[in-house]
Amino acid sequence: MQIAFWSPVHGQTATTSNTVALSVMTALDYRYKTMVTHTHFDKNNLEASLLDKSFLKGDLFDLTDTGIDALSRFCKLNKIDPEMVNNYATTLVKNRLDLLIGTLSTHRELYMQNITDVIDQIITSVKECYEFAMIDVSSGMGGLTKRIIDKSDLVVINLCQSYHVLDEYFENYEKDFKEKNRIYLVSRYDENSRLNIKAIKKVYGVKAIILPIYYSIEFSDAMSIGKSIEFFLKERNCSEQDINYKFIQSIRGTVEKMLIALGVDYSYKCEIGM
Repeated sequence: MQIAFWSPVHGQTATTSNTVALSVMTALDYRYKTMVTHTHFDKNNLEASLLDKSFLKGDLFDLTDTGIDALSRFCKLNKIDPEMVNNYATTLVKNRLDLLIGTLSTHRELYMQNITDVIDQIITSVKECYEFAMIDVSSGMGGLTKRIIDKSDLVVINLCQSYHVLDEYFENYEKDFKEKNRIYLVSRYDENSRLNIKAIKKVYGVKAIILPIYYSIEFSDAMSIGKSIEFFLKERNCSEQDINYKFIQSIRGTVEKMLIALGVDYSYKCEIGM
């Protein structure tokens, strides 16, 4: 199944952070195989949050036969067997979480043309090879973003406690999602804000599921050095007294709600300590 992570604005709603956190928690908590990727051309922190800096600076740029660029080239010339998608991915958690590295292209038009030509084939192959494909897509509603959203089984709409962002979504975009299976996330959530979830529901008439994602400075720091997975391995079973507890619980609760929204068995969990 395919889950698109989207926001009406760029850089304000922690879309990539939420994509990383939810994909890692899914992989650690459940016995499902997940691929995480993004379709951004502009700078995106997804790879840098999941891979060590030494890999990003060295090995990544030597891997011309991996990632979305290599997969796109292959798809243009061949009919891809879904099982081959694994060959283009980087393993993060064995048999549980793979990363399809985003573009390394420096030519926007060439990238957009190449990916647009083969995106349907890539999506079909990934969905046949993995239980979940989690895709961080560009904000707004460009052609590539719209195609991915239209083919997604669930859209995670990333918002924040800002009237500017909320107005932008509910005035200009909500109509595009009325018929879609969706949940809302309110990122960097502060329950003391006047724009708490109860107020957002009332002001904007939200009927779909809306969930808080609390802020964790330690997770933010871990992302900045490519240690997101290590952070969750250490903190995923933290106590109620831990500084990360509310963040961890909000991520875990959101994963469960995503699985429910997809009609997936959320009791199919890993052993504690995995």
